[in-house]
Amino acid sequence: MAKRNDSDEEKVYNKILRFATLRPRSEKEINVWFKRKKIPTKLHERVFNRLKNLGLVDDKAFASWWIEQRLTFRPKGRRAIFFELRQKGVSEDIIEDVLGTIGFPQEVELARDLVAKKLPRFKDFPVEEKKKKLVGLLVRRGFSWETIRKAVDVSGEDVVE
Repeated sequence: MAKRNDSDEEKVYNKILRFATLRPRSEKEINVWFKRKKIPTKLHERVFNRLKNLGLVDDKAFASWWIEQRLTFRPKGRRAIFFELRQKGVSEDIIEDVLGTIGFPQEVELARDLVAKKLPRFKDFPVEEKKKKLVGLLVRRGFSWETIRKAVDVSGEDVVE
């Protein structure tokens, strides 16, 4: 009987190992995987502890990775990144700690870079329509109103003209 449980554990462990090594995962993502696969609680706990001991389940490392990815590949504001990490099950304390440690870049610069990248798409639009579209983009990306205002109106000069 013990042999059967050991082989079940190894099968589950090998499957979750593939899932957990594709990219960093939050504890919530791992737990959702176990539930989706209908893994019994005791087996779930044993395998989860093995993953945790290997360092494959670490919310702080996951949050750091997630923030770096968001800043590099799909720039978003601090608020949007915070919300995404909360959805992934990372605690507010860990998120704030990691955001502070990483040294979140100047949001205004990030927003300005995004505006500069997207502005050519709207070259044939009237100025007010350009502003509306750029503001909408920045709002959807989680930037604050103050940051949006600074990114779209640079020191009194209109970026979109």
